[in-house]
Amino acid sequence: ARLYDEKEDRVRDLEIANRRLTTLREIDAHIASSTELKLTLPMLIDKTINHLNVDAVRISQYQSEYQNLKQLAIAGFQIPSSTRPLMRLGEGLTGKVIAERSMLHITDLQNAPEARNEVLLRREGFVTYIGIPLVVKGQLKGVFEVFHRAPLYPAEHTMEFLQTLAGQAAIAIDNSQLVDDLQRSNQDLMMAYDKT
Repeated sequence: ARLYDEKEDRVRDLEIANRRLTTLREIDAHIASSTELKLTLPMLIDKTINHLNVDAVRISQYQSEYQNLKQLAIAGFQIPSSTRPLMRLGEGLTGKVIAERSMLHITDLQNAPEARNEVLLRREGFVTYIGIPLVVKGQLKGVFEVFHRAPLYPAEHTMEFLQTLAGQAAIAIDNSQLVDDLQRSNQDLMMAYDKT
């Protein structure tokens, strides 16, 4: 009976791994075919919520010129997102993740000293927080945050999958910025050519 249970566990783990690989391929294809963050990030958030069984996800972009974070995509919050202003660096959990450029995992938000000013998160009833900085080629692109209304202690392979999803978000943001920069450069060149 024990051998049968171990075999079932291995089969279940292989099925989970296969579903996750399929999801990563889908996300890769989506990122490769579109630089529209409004399409890519909500799909990525949906996959994160479904695969990890978490309550909410938020992806924010770091704006170096303003030294703040702009919320790009969000799901699972009960309080409307329009009430959330731009976040300043160093403020709250998100700012801490960005400032330290390291992952932050808290399993008791209601009593954590780092979260004492996070009134919104407490009102939402979140207990667990995982924040991952989005970094591409050494450049900070934003933060990927997961929220859950119960304690969450993900296994190592689940945390690796979450970090891979965050990496996908970072790549999507980077690609979008590259296209925007290229379009801006083209417009500047055309204006300079017209003036000449």
